[in-house]
Amino acid sequence: MLRTAPKKSSSTVPFLSDSVEDILKLGEKNQFSNSLFSQLVKLIATVIVLISVLVMYGWILNVELLKSFLPDRALMNFIVATLFFVSGIELFFITRSVQGHKEVSQVVFPATSIFILLIASTILTASVIKIQTGIETLLLDDSQISADVTVSKVQEVPSMISFIIFALVGILTLMNFRRLNLVYFFAGFLFSILGILAILGHLFNVTLLYYNAPGISAPMSVSVAVMFILLGMGLVLTALESKRATLR
Repeated sequence: MLRTAPKKSSSTVPFLSDSVEDILKLGEKNQFSNSLFSQLVKLIATVIVLISVLVMYGWILNVELLKSFLPDRALMNFIVATLFFVSGIELFFITRSVQGHKEVSQVVFPATSIFILLIASTILTASVIKIQTGIETLLLDDSQISADVTVSKVQEVPSMISFIIFALVGILTLMNFRRLNLVYFFAGFLFSILGILAILGHLFNVTLLYYNAPGISAPMSVSVAVMFILLGMGLVLTALESKRATLR
């Protein structure tokens, strides 16, 4: 009578097999989270935040080189750098929200969007009615306030409008708007065109292209234009990321 060989205990094998399967499933779930689009957006957001911090430190420590990170006759205002700082944070969490990590984003968006809306709308309103609120002259001394290259009663109207639009993008993300990918794309395209036109205006000395309209809008500096291009690129990539997420 033939004896069957006793089966080897494989209690550890199923455990290892199940663990590997779980890891693979987790990797498939997070495959989009590690996509090239999301990594690029996070990099852009980080660059925006770091540049904004450097500019703000430039104003706080009175380091002229840091006040405009590019050789430019016009400086980036402290409050504009602050708005870019908050926008960079919001951009980072927008892409996190698109990836499905919405817990922290739901806390961040109300704070960042309300802050941007409050500051940008106040400055825009004050610019239209030709008054100074004191926000736009934060950390500036009397000589800088009177210098046309730094600040005037009329602020960069296109910049303030763009910040308001970006704050609304954050609110729509919080509300889980259905066509978010289109919102991201058109807002990003608008910001990119805004910045590109301003840079072309500086290159070819066309004042209208960098929004220098006396009594209506102060000129947009090259440094601010570059920041808007970065912000726009981040939103366009987020739109592609959002579209890719819906196709999975």
